[in-house]
Amino acid sequence: MTKTIKHCYSLSFKYLKLYIAALIGTAILLASCSSSSNSTSNTTSGNNNSSTTTQSRSQSSQTGSTLPPLRTNNKVVKQFYNSLQTQAQAIYTATYNQTSNGQVTPLTLEQHSPDFLFVEGSKATGLMFIDTKTYSYECTGGDSTTPDTCIRQPKSSGGGSAQAVIQLFSGSYIATEMLQYAEVENLSFTTSSKVIDGINSSCVSFNYSGSNNMYCIQKDGIITEINSGSGDKYILTNLTMSAPLGDFAPPAGANIQVVSG
Repeated sequence: MTKTIKHCYSLSFKYLKLYIAALIGTAILLASCSSSSNSTSNTTSGNNNSSTTTQSRSQSSQTGSTLPPLRTNNKVVKQFYNSLQTQAQAIYTATYNQTSNGQVTPLTLEQHSPDFLFVEGSKATGLMFIDTKTYSYECTGGDSTTPDTCIRQPKSSGGGSAQAVIQLFSGSYIATEMLQYAEVENLSFTTSSKVIDGINSSCVSFNYSGSNNMYCIQKDGIITEINSGSGDKYILTNLTMSAPLGDFAPPAGANIQVVSG
């Protein structure tokens, strides 16, 4: 049976608040709610991945190839800006420790274009966002008696929460904000280098609205550290330049709630 329901995607957990505050100084979107015609089911996932790896994401949010040059005489900042735009082509799995108010939360990001995975907490019980060529998923972990539950919607409908997460972790998105800071806000950047989890990293710092912010990346534009003016921090704990395609699918046995476009 087809019916109309309203589903609200909550994006209020800590890492989104940090990213939004650090990148643009104001909260731009912490929740996205949409009313659409949809059908629901208790389909059981077999963890089959039907997406391909040949289609790149849209230029505006992923490849960054249409961004103009950053007008700066600082060669290190310019290289940092250019490296961020290559991050969309990287195949990798990265884990981070997010520290906020003294609490440490593990995060996992995996990318194998056009597929993307984000996990807050453990893969078994944490909050999971999956984005593939065809569908986007938001999954919550179950337990020994309750299976995982995933909400699936087509990419053509905008991708919901998964697309918001991808944008906030996109190198091109950060590069776009750097462009705005440099040319609209007229901010200046300072550069440094450090070794994070054994990886040589380039860092760019700037002060926005009285808050000092720092972003560090490795040679492929992958984030290795974020240090926000609020005191919240992300630090890379492991990076491998691979991402199993089987990871970009709902957990086996998950109940899938289908939301049509």
